Amino acid sequence: MIMDIDLQDPPELMGEFLSKWKEGFKVVYGVRTKRKENIFKKLAYSVFYRALKFAAKIDIPLDAGGFCLMDREVVRRTTPSLPRWTTASGGRSCKNTTSTRNCRLREE
Repeated sequence: MIMDIDLQDPPELMGEFLSKWKEGFKVVYGVRTKRKENIFKKLAYSVFYRALKFAAKIDIPLDAGGFCLMDREVVRRTTPSLPRWTTASGGRSCKNTTSTRNCRLREE
């Protein structure tokens, strides 16, 4: 399970991630359907993810971040230098779960 420590992603989804993994999905990842941020940050995130998808040579799910559960087999086979979200399009059995992302508790 990969999750940012700032708890912007809802920890209560871990149970749903585990359920999907038990169904046989090798990667379960979070997709943000809403963000509790100001309009400028929302726009910046939206533009970034769409530009990344356009420029990438692999299929990157829109609005998916690092919040995910990966099967041990996937972890062993994934090159450590690849970004985490590349596993979502690597031909493995994947499933997404949607969520609302909270604001950071403290801006740095």
